[in-house]
Amino acid sequence: MSKRACLIPKTRESLETIKRYMPDNYHASQLEGGEIFIVGEDVAGWTLDHYIIPRLASGLIFAHEIHADDLVGLLTDQNLDNPQLVDFVGDEIQDTGIS
Repeated sequence: MSKRACLIPKTRESLETIKRYMPDNYHASQLEGGEIFIVGEDVAGWTLDHYIIPRLASGLIFAHEIHADDLVGLLTDQNLDNPQLVDFVGDEIQDTGIS
């Protein structure tokens, strides 16, 4: 299984509120700029595009799927402390020269 991720732009909702929408196979964390990063693996019907994103939208929280190369611009020193982000981005970090 490969990891999938989505990003919620700055929102008024707290991280704890967002986490209530997540099944156990997905995890949410807040990035330095206020965005919320969600990452996990699809399991059975608990998928990013058929469960996570629509469930968030039901609460008027809008997210969009992202890929590792979309996140390179968000790699700041503080965001590099986020293990889920670093794991998802993986090889892209090496390509930027960030350590």
